[in-house]
Amino acid sequence: MRRNLLFLFAINVGVSIVNSEISPIWPLYLEILGATVVDISLVASIANLVDTLLRSFTGMASDIYGRRGFIIMSSVLGTAALFLYTLPRSWQHMVPLAALYVASFSLFMPARTAFIADCCPPERRTKIYSAINVSWPIGSILGPVIGGVLAERFGWSYSFYAASAISAITILPGLMLHEGGTTHTKLGLSIRSLKPALPFFAFNFLMGFGIGSTSTIIPLYVQKFFNATPTDVGLFFSIGSGVAMFIAQLPASWIPAKYGRRRTLILCLSILPLMFLLWPLASDYTTLLLIYMAINGFWSMSWPSSLSLLMDAADKDQRGVLTGFAQTSLMFGFTAGPLLGGLLWEVIGPTAPFYASMLVLATSLPIVPKLRRSMK
Repeated sequence: MRRNLLFLFAINVGVSIVNSEISPIWPLYLEILGATVVDISLVASIANLVDTLLRSFTGMASDIYGRRGFIIMSSVLGTAALFLYTLPRSWQHMVPLAALYVASFSLFMPARTAFIADCCPPERRTKIYSAINVSWPIGSILGPVIGGVLAERFGWSYSFYAASAISAITILPGLMLHEGGTTHTKLGLSIRSLKPALPFFAFNFLMGFGIGSTSTIIPLYVQKFFNATPTDVGLFFSIGSGVAMFIAQLPASWIPAKYGRRRTLILCLSILPLMFLLWPLASDYTTLLLIYMAINGFWSMSWPSSLSLLMDAADKDQRGVLTGFAQTSLMFGFTAGPLLGGLLWEVIGPTAPFYASMLVLATSLPIVPKLRRSMK
C-alpha cells in the first residue's frame, strides 16, 4: 500500500504543477489571441463539458478494467494536448486543445480517487486523502510561478512546453503502480443504487457552479484592477491557492476525527459565501490575496471529508462509477459556472460574478446534513 500511495503522490504532484501552471495564464493567453471575457468563459465551459460527459464513463470503466491504465493514459493525453497549445494563432483554435487537455482529468480523477480507497481501510481514508491532497498545494505553489515567469520572460510557448514535459514525467510513476488482479466486474448499477447518492451529486454541482462562476475570471480580475503582469498573477495563485491549501491540509486530517465529517464540511463551507461577499470590497492586492487564501484554504479543507463520506458509502466494485458520477455533477457546475460568470462580467460588471458565487455556495449548506455515511 505504502509504495502505491507514494507513486500516486508523485503523480498527483506532477498533475498539480501542470494544472496550476496552466490555469492562471491561459485566460491571459486567450485574451492576447483576441478573446473577450465571454469568449474565454465559453472556451472554459466547452472544455469542462467534454470532461463532464466523460467522467461517469471513465469511472465506470476503471471499475471494470482497473485504475492504473487510466492514470497512465491521462498523463499521455495531457502531454500531447499541452505540447499542441503552442500552435494556435486564434482563440477559436484553442477550443479543441483545451477540451483535450481537460479531458485528461476525466481519466485521472475518478481512477485516482477510487485507487486510494482500494489501497486503504475505511478508518484511515480521511487521513490518507488528506495526506495525498498535500500534493495539490505543493504543485499549486510551484506551478503558477513557473508558468508566469516563463510566459513573461521567454514567451507563452515555453510555459506550455514545460507543462507538457512535466506531464510526460508523470507517466513513469504511473507505470510503477501495482494494482491487484482486475476482476473485470460486471456492474450491477441501477437507479436504486444511485438514489442514496443524489445528495452528493447535488452538493457537488452547487460547489462546482459556485466556484466555477469565478475561477476563469480571477486572473483577468487581478490583471484589470491591479495592473498585474503574468508573473504577478502567478504569484497571486501560488500564495492564494498553493500556500493556503498547504496550510489547510493539517487541520483537514484531524478536525473530522474530532468533530465529524459533516460538521467539518459545514464549518468550512460556511466561510466561503462570506469571502465571496467581501471580494468586491477589497481595495488593495494584499486584502484580496488574503480573501483568496481563505476561499482556497477552507474549500480544500473540506475535500477529505466529502471524499471519505462518498467512498465509505460505496461498494468496492462501484467506487469508480460513483466517483465518476459525483465528479460529473461537479463538472456540470464548472461547465455552467464560467458561462454565468462571463455574462455577468460583461452585462453587469466585474464584481457581479462574485456575488453570484456567494449565493450559489450558500444554497449548498442545507444539503450537507443529508450526506449519509452509508448507501448500503
